[in-house]
Amino acid sequence: MDRYAQVKIAFTGTQQGMSANQLDELRALLRGHKPKIAIHGDCIGGDAQFHDVVREECPDALVWIFPSNIDAKSAHKIGDLIELQSPPLRRNHSMVDECDLLVAGPKTLEEVLRSGTWATIRYARKTHKKVTMLRPEVSPIEQLLG
Repeated sequence: MDRYAQVKIAFTGTQQGMSANQLDELRALLRGHKPKIAIHGDCIGGDAQFHDVVREECPDALVWIFPSNIDAKSAHKIGDLIELQSPPLRRNHSMVDECDLLVAGPKTLEEVLRSGTWATIRYARKTHKKVTMLRPEVSPIEQLLG
């Protein structure tokens, strides 16, 4: 049995959304791990994309949403479980506290201060959670080997 089959996977990503490469890597990760629970913050951009890809690739997964209290940034996705709204930083910590694996779709692989995505990654690392980074783009050598 895949050791990730029972894990709770949480996602953090940018409001600008994921790149084509990040979406491809996310699909491959979900196909490989088949999580039973997928957690996200219901933000526009990456969270909304994560939600849709989970529904496509893992239709039996329970989707657990931790919405922020900033309604203008909400994607308004429908989850199987929906927590009460909370400030983004508290919401992100709650998602990490509940997950076994954090999947991150940052805009860049260089750490950025004053970024909610990177703050969530730092918190996950500080609490010794496994973090998988989705790369924004494929390296030139990988493109050649395609």
